Amino acid sequence: MCNYEQFVYNPLILSTVVIFNSILPAIDSPLACSSELDTGWSYALDVRTGDAIPNFWQGYSSSLPSNTGGYQSNATGTMYYAGGAAIYQDTGGQHHAPPIPLPPDISGGRETWVQIR
Repeated sequence: MCNYEQFVYNPLILSTVVIFNSILPAIDSPLACSSELDTGWSYALDVRTGDAIPNFWQGYSSSLPSNTGGYQSNATGTMYYAGGAAIYQDTGGQHHAPPIPLPPDISGGRETWVQIR
């Protein structure tokens, strides 16, 4: 039996970053003596380019490379942003709220119309 990554949760959009979680359902057998927990990954990508956000996941683990687009957080559900932290619950029921850095906002104006007066 195969285990396929699924994207079933709502994404979180902050500034120019889109954050989303995936789930890899556990393969449990009725013949096994124990059950497995689901696993999953969290991703953060630049909405303009699709690239990883440099140093985005450093608050989660300092051992991650600076250009990491995602990491195995085992997060379940949609992440929420409050007080400079991404709040989520993992598949084991633990709550987490590590700080996340946001890129500077993009400022600009309308480019599709001309003001006559």
